[in-house]
Amino acid sequence: MTEVEAAERARVVAIALEWDGTPYRPDVRIKNVAGDCTFVAKVYEEAGVIAPVHIPPYSPSSHLNRASQLYLTKVMEQPRVREIDEVALLPGDLVLYHFGLAFSHAGIVLPPGWPEIIHGDLNAKHIIRAQGNQGNLAAAKAMRFFTLW
Repeated sequence: MTEVEAAERARVVAIALEWDGTPYRPDVRIKNVAGDCTFVAKVYEEAGVIAPVHIPPYSPSSHLNRASQLYLTKVMEQPRVREIDEVALLPGDLVLYHFGLAFSHAGIVLPPGWPEIIHGDLNAKHIIRAQGNQGNLAAAKAMRFFTLW
């Protein structure tokens, strides 16, 4: 890992942790005010690793009534993003979860590494640290893993 990559990953993790405890609210991305799992876009933007992402308004139940893969599409549009295997995950990487009919949830890997993540948890009503392969997250139909490095 280069020094630049290490610094970017550390910045992503530090910014993601600033969201810890932020109240959960669908379709909102305002640090320390409210957010959902799309807060990850703001983290990567603030860290300077992606350009601003336009996320159109969506229904909190959109994953249940359509298979458009909007979330996955937005991730794959990012020039630096590439899919990786679970064993290659490092802090700062992204995990997408398939619930309902689509990949519709995300978390950022935290130190010391997978399965430690931070994500917007509807049941906890906050953005929280969690085990990315346990609890409600273990009920995902599938997971995909991505890096920006």
